[in-house]
Amino acid sequence: MVFSLPKQIRQYVKIAIIPCGTINDWGRFWGLTRDFKQSTNVFLQGNVRYIDIGKIESISAQCSNMRFFINAVGLGLDAKVVSITHQLRKVLGNHGFLYTLSLLVAVLSYRPHKAIITSDKEHIDDKIFIMSIGNGCYTGGGLQQTPNAVPDDGLFDVMIAKKSTAWDIFTALSRLFNDTLLEHLVIHSFQAKTLDIMCEENMPLETDGVIINGASPYRVSVIPNAIQMIVPM
Repeated sequence: MVFSLPKQIRQYVKIAIIPCGTINDWGRFWGLTRDFKQSTNVFLQGNVRYIDIGKIESISAQCSNMRFFINAVGLGLDAKVVSITHQLRKVLGNHGFLYTLSLLVAVLSYRPHKAIITSDKEHIDDKIFIMSIGNGCYTGGGLQQTPNAVPDDGLFDVMIAKKSTAWDIFTALSRLFNDTLLEHLVIHSFQAKTLDIMCEENMPLETDGVIINGASPYRVSVIPNAIQMIVPM
């Protein structure tokens, strides 16, 4: 993979994005839409920026595997929404409203799971309703779970909501669209380079919209300046 190459080779390798999916959160961060002409113009201009990527490892003795991601990792409710979205897509097709519908279904049915989360400055041992580890600020079609995350500062932005009342959940949902989620009393946020996560076996986890079938404990770490990306001026 590009980011595992030696730096003297990696400096010549560049990636670009042409958004064509349903959600396109990574493109949204850069102001890119499904306008092919816009993406082509950005590509031809060739403006390059080094960006961070993330790595998640299952460090269990029984199941050791590793995956890289570019935008975000989600645990708990976040991953449950992704799972429901995949199931609904098989029945209803590929539509932009599916994530919102899945979010409502998941909120009504999901229950918190016990997790222990450790970084260099944080230690959380509690039931977790949702957790988002953001390299970018958008997930789920424009939801801002980590509104201050930027992919070139060498840090993840982390958002956690512990076990909450129904009122807490629904009042927090409205804040996902207006950049005020972190102001909600039930939300805890911080930044980290590395996170160790130990959670219940049935706690769902996803990276960039893909459900991960690993085993706890997990280690999530940032790789600074990992790849060059062609972005708008």
